Amino acid sequence: MPVPAFVQPLFERQDLRLGVTALAALLAASMVMAQASEVEGATDASARNAAPQNRPHKKTVTFTRFQAANSLQVEDIADIWDGYPLELLRRLEARGNVEARHSAVSPFPDPRNLNPDSPASRELVRHIAGQYGSQFVISGIILDAAVSDESLRPYAGWQGRETGRRFELGLPWNSVAAGVRPVATERRLEVEIFLHDGLTGALIKRYRNNEEISGRVAVGRNKSFASAAFFDTAFGKAADHLMNTQIELIDNDLASPRSDAAARK
Repeated sequence: MPVPAFVQPLFERQDLRLGVTALAALLAASMVMAQASEVEGATDASARNAAPQNRPHKKTVTFTRFQAANSLQVEDIADIWDGYPLELLRRLEARGNVEARHSAVSPFPDPRNLNPDSPASRELVRHIAGQYGSQFVISGIILDAAVSDESLRPYAGWQGRETGRRFELGLPWNSVAAGVRPVATERRLEVEIFLHDGLTGALIKRYRNNEEISGRVAVGRNKSFASAAFFDTAFGKAADHLMNTQIELIDNDLASPRSDAAARK
């Protein structure tokens, strides 16, 4: 049935009003969504900008294998060459300021001809730093671990199990040995540590510290370096104190403005 002529304009005006209303609602919804997107984007940008500030910056440090100026002085200590720097690494990393790595290579092939800032040493330092991706390299020398005094102590045991220097008594039993032998009672421990800039290989700082040890100062190779048994010895207690002293010095220098400048190079 055809729509009367006077009714058709009413429908057209009503459709127009509905269309305008719908269009206005659509535009309003689009503006709300755009504003929400802008707020969300600004929040994400703020979070991204704030993240590096809230996350503490950790410097990267590689500890190398230490050398001994006189290897005969450390024969009774198990693996002090790697044990000493690894324990320093553990203590420094426990402070939460650095990411530490360990290299089995030393920048000083010959500790008797030590020059920590020579072109050859700088080149080796740069190589180690590049290999491990570190900003700093720490190396060291066990300068002295010599026994400075001994006393004679009696001993007895089974024949054939004696070790070291001794003066035996003549006994009627072939299976038993007895006598006296020297026992170390005084000893020194002196360690020098070098802090290098990993990028240039340049020497930033050097530390030379020592401890005097009394008592039964021999260690024994059956005690792993930095183990509970090692730290229970007179030598181990002195090494513990010395390492704490050196870690304090290293940590302070790594936090200094000079090391920050070197890290930003």
